[in-house]
Amino acid sequence: MTAAPSSPIASSISRFPPRRPFRWSVPAQLAARYSPVTIMVYDSPSGIFYRVRVGRLPTEDAARQLADQLRANEQFTTFVVRLDN
Repeated sequence: MTAAPSSPIASSISRFPPRRPFRWSVPAQLAARYSPVTIMVYDSPSGIFYRVRVGRLPTEDAARQLADQLRANEQFTTFVVRLDN
């Protein structure tokens, strides 16, 4: 079991290119089942991408469980990230 971190943790979904329908439809669909869902803009050398983050969890273990759930139920590639305030 992982000790509680100093800042919350979320599950992040792979980055997405800025196609308008996809950029807004995926977070809206996820928000119906998970909370909170946020969109982070990522300005990479290859262009702008959007990262969708799901949850605000107190432990890394809880975030990993959510990532596993998103992977199994939604078929997304996921990873766990620390949320810095």
